[in-house]
Amino acid sequence: MPLVKEQNTMIREYSYDSYLRKIIHKIKLFQFKKIQGRRFHSIFINTLPKSGSLYLLTRITKGLRIHSMRISSGYFPLDIIDLVRLEEFLAGQFMCQGHITPNPLNIRIVDASLDRMWLHVRDPRQALISMLHHLDRTLQISNALALSVSMPAAYGIKDWYGLSFEAKVDALIEGYYPDCIRFIEDWLACEKTFTRTKMLVTQHEDLKRSEEELLERVFDFYEVPRNLFELVQLKRNMMTHYRKGASREWASVMTPAQQERVTAALPKALSERFGW
Repeated sequence: MPLVKEQNTMIREYSYDSYLRKIIHKIKLFQFKKIQGRRFHSIFINTLPKSGSLYLLTRITKGLRIHSMRISSGYFPLDIIDLVRLEEFLAGQFMCQGHITPNPLNIRIVDASLDRMWLHVRDPRQALISMLHHLDRTLQISNALALSVSMPAAYGIKDWYGLSFEAKVDALIEGYYPDCIRFIEDWLACEKTFTRTKMLVTQHEDLKRSEEELLERVFDFYEVPRNLFELVQLKRNMMTHYRKGASREWASVMTPAQQERVTAALPKALSERFGW
């Protein structure tokens, strides 16, 4: 069962309104404080995993000479905003990269506290293949605790390294892939429902097509003066989790049945909007 559906059910059943009202009030008061020396908004990229966001985080923080920080655990698909970290993020000049879950609590906090949010996505069929390779690399060096809360364990996938490539794809299609689609759909729905937060929506193809144009869009959105950014040398390699940057690798490594399955599950609205 996709974890996001289960989590959203639990959140709806839990009465957090009173607590959240206090937090939102505190954040609004905090935002009125004068921030000395601040030249532009802190940058928040909320991203589908394996969309090139670590590369973008590294590129922008190095170019602007700012620090990165987290406002959540970064644990997809159950990534909840940490309100203490959020206050620090709002007060300073940082960049944050996360996989914030579009559940009712996170959505309300974002709309109450952030003037703008950058949503960066990718064709979930290719994101699935990239995640498979990421898991193959990272789980090899994980300790027992990390393995116990790893994505395969969270989705009930046992003995990840005992599975064939085809079986790994099947396992991710069953649980991970629906959560990827839900992540994209539910955040895009906020374009119409947010009352104050503006959203910039980009995709991995934008990075692949023209990094310069993508950065210009981001800096315009966050009102970053161009003279503050220095284009430093940065290789696209595994140090920034940049494996291939391919768009249709999935069509060559999935079986015909798997290709048909993931394509049939991809909503038409997403396919038409992003050209997937």
